[in-house]
Amino acid sequence: MCHRYMLPIPVARHRDGSPSSFLWRGQRYRVVEVYSRWHLRDRWWEIGHPYAGKGAANRHYWRVECQPWLPSGVPDVPACG
Repeated sequence: MCHRYMLPIPVARHRDGSPSSFLWRGQRYRVVEVYSRWHLRDRWWEIGHPYAGKGAANRHYWRVECQPWLPSGVPDVPACG
C-alpha cells in the first residue's frame, strides 16, 4: 500500500514474528508469501515533527501476498497491531 492510513491493523503472527494474517476493513486476509521486511524511522530528531517522542517513529513492515487478493495490490503490513 502506498498510502499510510494511520489505522490500527490487527495482525496474527507465526512464532518467528512474521505475519500469518491481518484484518483490514472487516475482512481477514491470510498471508501466503512474505516478499520483504524493513525498518522505518521517521525524522525523530526534528523538533516539532508529529511523531517525535510518540513511539511511532520506529516501525517495522512486511510486504506480503495475501488471500483473498487485495484490489490495491501487494500490501505492506505493519509490525504493530
